[in-house]
Amino acid sequence: MFRIPAHEQKLPAACYSCWQKNYIISDSAFSMLHDQYVTVHGICDKISEIRIFLESEVFLNAKTLLLGETKKLGLHILPRKVRGEIEFGFDDPSLTGRVLAVAGICYPLYGNNIKITPYFDRKILEGELKVKGRIRGIVLLKSVLKVGFNHEVREIWKNFKG
Repeated sequence: MFRIPAHEQKLPAACYSCWQKNYIISDSAFSMLHDQYVTVHGICDKISEIRIFLESEVFLNAKTLLLGETKKLGLHILPRKVRGEIEFGFDDPSLTGRVLAVAGICYPLYGNNIKITPYFDRKILEGELKVKGRIRGIVLLKSVLKVGFNHEVREIWKNFKG
């Protein structure tokens, strides 16, 4: 019978005690159990590494920078003026009502600037939307450079690239 010393193979206590009691386990079954044990421990180790990384100060600082820059760009790109008319309808009047309910929830965002006309008796989607805003290249360039030259962001990028 084939025996593996405990110091050479680290097995769960239950598997090793079964082995010590001379239960007959074929080599293939034993290697399968061992492979599963190693796989589970590998996954647990990887999860532990990811958790440590996500809780690290480098990651938190980089995340704060990226979220801040994304918010600044989002506010910069938002249109200043929106005007328009939308006419819509679906075959199913209940679907038209649902879309109108969602439009009603979004009313504080567009106010009286967009006129919405629902049609419950026909299928239609027509509209005109005029949007006025600004996107300045220097603001985009400034954000890209700020993120690109940040030491913590570069360190994280190197870790992901391998």
